[in-house]
Amino acid sequence: MIDQYPSFGTGASLASAFLDILDDMAQTQPPDAPVLEEVIVTAEKKAASMQDTPISIAVFGREQIENLRVQDITDLGSFVPNMQQTPHPSSSTSPLITIRGIGSSDNQITQDPSVAIYVDGVYVARNQGMAVDVAELERVEVLRGPQGTLYGRNATGGAINFITRKPSRDAVEFDATLTAGNRDALEGKIAANIPVGENFAGRLSFMARQQDGPVRNAGTGEDTFGAEDRQAMRADLRWLPTEALDVRYTFDRSEIAGTSPYIAYTPRLPGSPAFADPPTRPSSSSPAVSDFRPNDIAINGHSLTVDWKLSPGVALKSISSYRELDDATYQDFMSGRAGPTDPAALISSTAMSHDQWSQEFQLLGSAFSDRLEYLLGLYYFEEEADGLGKAHIPASGVDSLTFSDIHNKAFAAYVQGTYTPRVLQDRLGITLGGRWSRDTREAGLTQQVAFQGFVISESSATGDDTFTDFNPSLVVAYDVNDSANVYAKVVEGYKSGGYNVRASSVAAFERGFGPEQVLSYELGLKSEWWARRLRLNAAAFYTDFDDMQVTLANVANPTTADTLNAGTAIIQGAEIDVTAQLTNNLMVALGYGYLDVDYKKIIDEAGVNHADDYRQSIPAHTYNAQVTYEFPATPIGAITGAAVYSWQSDSLNIVRTQGDYEYPGYGLLDARLTLSAIPGFAKGELSIALWGKNLTDEEYWTRNYGLFGGYLLWGEPRSYGLDVTYRFN
Repeated sequence: MIDQYPSFGTGASLASAFLDILDDMAQTQPPDAPVLEEVIVTAEKKAASMQDTPISIAVFGREQIENLRVQDITDLGSFVPNMQQTPHPSSSTSPLITIRGIGSSDNQITQDPSVAIYVDGVYVARNQGMAVDVAELERVEVLRGPQGTLYGRNATGGAINFITRKPSRDAVEFDATLTAGNRDALEGKIAANIPVGENFAGRLSFMARQQDGPVRNAGTGEDTFGAEDRQAMRADLRWLPTEALDVRYTFDRSEIAGTSPYIAYTPRLPGSPAFADPPTRPSSSSPAVSDFRPNDIAINGHSLTVDWKLSPGVALKSISSYRELDDATYQDFMSGRAGPTDPAALISSTAMSHDQWSQEFQLLGSAFSDRLEYLLGLYYFEEEADGLGKAHIPASGVDSLTFSDIHNKAFAAYVQGTYTPRVLQDRLGITLGGRWSRDTREAGLTQQVAFQGFVISESSATGDDTFTDFNPSLVVAYDVNDSANVYAKVVEGYKSGGYNVRASSVAAFERGFGPEQVLSYELGLKSEWWARRLRLNAAAFYTDFDDMQVTLANVANPTTADTLNAGTAIIQGAEIDVTAQLTNNLMVALGYGYLDVDYKKIIDEAGVNHADDYRQSIPAHTYNAQVTYEFPATPIGAITGAAVYSWQSDSLNIVRTQGDYEYPGYGLLDARLTLSAIPGFAKGELSIALWGKNLTDEEYWTRNYGLFGGYLLWGEPRSYGLDVTYRFN
């Protein structure tokens, strides 16, 4: 058989020849030729060029954030290769995030995520506690792969950093945006930067957003499923008493009262996950839905960051934070199928109160004539939470109640140093790091079964455990020339153990589960060519995933599930990110991700290996393409067009021997057309932007399960709108 694909050697030769051509072209570039802007990141806790940072990282700057309408974490999944984001079926405000095939499938207060989320250096323990839609984002950094040394526990898949704009002493700034869109969407956002004297500045912002959901409720209660209704405010205060001291305090508050997404009943063939009829995205529920209720979420957060330059080569940073979250959700599973008398109908409601405290100290410096750059850190984290989960079966009048509480503490000490030896013309850099972690976890559970309001059975359990771990890392980087460098890294990641409130029994809860471990090997390239008009970054990785925390549904009662350290897997893949400034007016960016997840062991309670019939709906291929074009000047202002197309391949979700639940591949097209610098304003600038998301109205689903006779959770249909923005500075 003739090989249909070119060999690696052929591909390398073609790539080398292509880069030689680019270098030759660079010699003939005119002096005013366009160049790509340098991207500065803080992925390693210090400001550095993205090209000098040995991490596979996707970065979104202010312009990209606006063009892609990145308002919160749920908007990122389509734009980052090898990253998936799906909403939790009971709450669209609780996204489940996976990076490089490692993520979480639930949002219990007793379990931690596998992708760490940070806002201005503050770890956000619960994804419901995000509050970045009101903040003026400077950039978003998505770090792919385990980040055990600098980010510690719960970053086995990666980490996401949201960095907001700091208050500025330079000038008064004012931004106001009004948005109107389909499904009665209406949003207003106001932000102001106010300098006070020479040493103080504040940035204040407020936003309100509402939009009807994509599925109309034909029954009683709230009008639509998947509706948005939120308000948020943020105060950001900055004091610079000296050139060496920078003190920043922020407060944010968000209130969210939207509705959960629609769980669409999708009948299956008897004994099979195959559809009885081809599914179509619903636009309306059954009239049998009764008293559908909204969610109710309130978030408050405080943070205090102090940067102190102790000397020209040494700086001390302190990050203190307190956050509180009250989260009440409501979901109607299947009562719209045949009304409350349907035995498969289930009403699920939850209530949670969560508080977290954290303190981190970082000491950054250099020594030996700047040949050694080091970072020392201490970290403390504590959280308390209590929750109530209620599963109501209308047909029988039976309620299953779950009361849970946690008290967790974490302490860590870490160090990382990069040394440049006097060899190879100072082109070699060796980075060593390590992090020691100690996690103490306490949890309690009370399960009740009630009939017609009377408790007929009750059981309680408690659990406590302590986990310690050490995560080393090694990176060897080499500057091939002034515009290209390669690196090789080995890093370990660790995710803390815990408890499962959905356990099939009290004994299963008390048993808990232990930590999971990740050992990752990575080779990477960071390069710029064609006189800095082309940026090509790539990474290939091999991950050994051990003691995986696997949640297996109980075959006898699929509404319960047990979490076990049941899994071992090998995950390998690659990412390629290309950005090209083709002309002064045209920029193109391409991204591609490949994943191969090979489960070696998935051992259930009986010791049976289900590796052959276990999958987690992780696509093997993901890519995106972005185009930004600035049109020639016009009398009515400057016109800029931006479009992005993202695509992912087919995937499967398989749980034990219940069959293959398919997720067909799909592509999404978003676009934005902006008219800015509109004449007629002596002060400030007015801009108008027309935007659309999922413009082709692609029908796709993000969840496919066999519970309750089979259901699908569909992705967002087409949305569009108009932004009117006034900026003064």
